[in-house]
Formats: sequence, structure tokens, C-alpha cells
Amino acid sequence: ALASRGASDGFAERIMAQVAVTPITTTQGMPALSAISANDPLQISAVHRTVFSIRRFFEWLAVAGVALIMVAIFFPVFGKAREKSRHTQCMSNQKQIALGIMMYTQENHERLPDADSWRQEIGVADKVYHCTAALDLPIGIAYNLQVASRRLGTIATPETTPLTFDARNGQPESRHNDNKGIVMSFLDGHVEYVAKTRAQSSQGTLALVPAEPSSAVTARAPASIPTSSQPTIAPPAHNYGLVEGKLQIAYLASMTLESENVQLTVERSELLFRQFDGFVLTSEFQRGEQRGGTATVSGRLPAEKLGSLLAELSTLGTVTARSVNGEDLTPDALANVAKLQDLAGAQQNLAHIGARTRSTDQKLSIEELRDKAAREANGTREDEYRRKSRVTLAEVRVEIHGTRRSSPNGSYGATAASAWAALGSFARFLLTVLIPLLIWLPVWGPLLALGWFGYRRYRRQRRGS
Repeated sequence: ALASRGASDGFAERIMAQVAVTPITTTQGMPALSAISANDPLQISAVHRTVFSIRRFFEWLAVAGVALIMVAIFFPVFGKAREKSRHTQCMSNQKQIALGIMMYTQENHERLPDADSWRQEIGVADKVYHCTAALDLPIGIAYNLQVASRRLGTIATPETTPLTFDARNGQPESRHNDNKGIVMSFLDGHVEYVAKTRAQSSQGTLALVPAEPSSAVTARAPASIPTSSQPTIAPPAHNYGLVEGKLQIAYLASMTLESENVQLTVERSELLFRQFDGFVLTSEFQRGEQRGGTATVSGRLPAEKLGSLLAELSTLGTVTARSVNGEDLTPDALANVAKLQDLAGAQQNLAHIGARTRSTDQKLSIEELRDKAAREANGTREDEYRRKSRVTLAEVRVEIHGTRRSSPNGSYGATAASAWAALGSFARFLLTVLIPLLIWLPVWGPLLALGWFGYRRYRRQRRGS
């Protein structure tokens, strides 16, 4: 080889002599160069495989390190997303329960379910009562017993009064977002996540509304006057020394309401007439285009329950007009009583006269007078019945109008609200995923680049081999 490169024979002999006397050491796992034949391709391939195996080990070690770092970065993010999904599922469950309670309350004359049988009364599936953050509990959602069996009208702030909440054995429990708060539904139907400091009082229990007095609970009956009604109108209980007996006052009341659901308000008005021992005379409903429709309900009920009925009707919608007209019919009552007494006396006198007379013509004349007195007495009795009917039963007329439907600007507002909600969701995505990635970019960026270049080099060397 040296001769072919133009070296002199003496130089080549000296080089070969030096090689012959120089010892060659072998590396562990590597064959000696003297043992490798230049003409043996199997031995050369074994050396290459050993070198590439060592390189491959370090390359895969780098890739595994990068993967571990990526897992350490993303695992908290995925854990938060998993907790967020549990939180959302729990809010959805409590929303379904709250809707079931509200629907039952509307059908139960605005009275909330009882504490003992509320789950059976609202008819919600059993799986809805499970909380995804407390799978060890068969029932992880509790009912606010302080509002059980109460009427909605007795609670002044339904938007801040709890209805259902996360609980363990009936006691509130913080189990979401590292036990920092409670999912809770409220009497107005909305559901929200409440921080522990807000949801608990100094004694560690929910700051619930005070319980309804026991007398009010025991005094409820389907046909009795509810204690929530505050009647402002009632017949006079005294005669003020004007006449003997009670004053005879006839009432005619009317009320105009605005409601979002006219048909439902009509049905509830009819039920209120029945609840207060009254009856409906007419009930009309017409659906409109610009509004939810119009309706008219008229009926009669005992005069002493008029004030309670008006108080309950005012809770069905927004009162836009109300009038109560009373008429004193005491003079008519006195006149009818005196007239009936006079007619009765006249009939008795005519009977005595007819019995003593013997003339046929006189008897016929007396009979005619008696018939006339009898007819007049019957007419007076009919007038007395109408008067008593007006005094005993007050007449009520209720007009119900639907609220105006939203204009096209309303749909634009709803679209804008949806767009704003989507923008909020995207912002939360940035805060939980992208921003942490950008913060940790100086750590995982170089490692990812190193792994990528190592992988490309490995592929290139493998293709070369």
C-alpha cells in the first residue's frame, strides 16, 4: 500500500517493523484489530452493530427523558380538566333536581316538597343523586330541609336561598377544586359553585333561611286560607250601631296581570278559585302573535276569602291594575224584610176576609188580591236571594296579558351573549393549556428539539447501515 502511494522501500520497511513490535490492546466487548480480517464482512458488521446499539441506547434514553418531562408538565393540566368535567357533571345533576322540585312546586300550589318524601315526589332518576366527586356515596346531594313544605311566597330572597347542595350524611361537604367549595342550587333555579367561606357560617353549617313557624306548617290544608296570604280586604265584622246584625256589603273586584306564560297562569288562577271554596263562571284564553296571549277568568267565592285570593293572584304575575268596589246593600235588605212582612200580613188579612164573606164576586176579588200579593212576595224573595248572593259571594274578574316578545334586537343580544360565552371558553382554554405550555417552553423546547434531531440521526445512520 505504501509502495503504491510512492513511498520508498526503506520507509515502508521501517513502518512495517514499527507496527510489528507495537502491542495492540483490545477494548472490552471489541475484538482486536489483528483478529479482524479486512476480507471478513461478518466481523465488520458485528462491530458496526455494537457501536449503533450503544448510540441507540443513549438516543432512546434522551427520548424517554423528554417524554417524562412532558408528562410531568401536562399531568396537572389533565387533572384540572378531569376535575372540571366532574364539577360540570355535578352542576348538571343538581340543575335537573332543581327543575324537578320547581315543577312539583308549581303543581302543588306553590308549596315545596316535604322533607321525608321529596325524592319520590319529584320523580328524578336515582343516578342523578350521585356525585362524580364522591362515588362512595349512594346519595351525594342533599335537600335544604329548612325550606321543605314552605310556600315560595314566604321566602323573600329565592335567588340566595339554597335548595340542594353537595352533602355527606345530610351535612354540607366541600369536594370540588381541592375541597375549596360546594356546588349548590338555589330556589330561583340557577346552579353555581360557591366558595367554602361563603357557603358556611361560623358554626360550619350552611347559612340557610330560618324555618317556617310550626303553626304555619300544621295549619295548611288544601281548602284553607294559606298563611302566606296577607288579606287586606274583608267584610266588616261590626255593625257600628247602625242596624241589628251585620252590615250587608257586596264586593266586585278586578285585577289585571302580566305573565310570561299566560296559559299556565290561567290554570293556576282557576285552581285558586277552587282552593278558596269558590267557582269559576267564565274562563277564556286566546293566543297572540306579539304577546303570549290574553285570557280572562271570572268567578265567585266567599266574601271573607276575597282578600286572600287577591293576595295569591298577585303572585302569579306582575299586577298592572287592581280595583275593589264595595256596595252597601243593608238598606235593600231592610226594605225587603219589611216588604215581605207586609205582604205576609196582607195575605193573612185577605184570607180572613175571604173566609167571612159570602159574596161570590167579593171572593173572586179577594183571591185576585191574594194572588197579586203572592206574586209580589215571590219577586221580593228573588230580589232578596240576589242580594244575599252578592253579599255572600264576592265576584272577581282577572285579566291576564302576556309580556311582549323580544324584538329582533333580542335575538342579536342572544347571539352576542353566545359569542361572549364562546370567547370566555377560549380564554379559559388559553389559561389552562396554552399559557402553561408557553411558560415551560424553555424547558421542554430544547429537550424536544434534541429528541427530534437524535431520532433523525438514528434514522439516517440506520439507512446508511
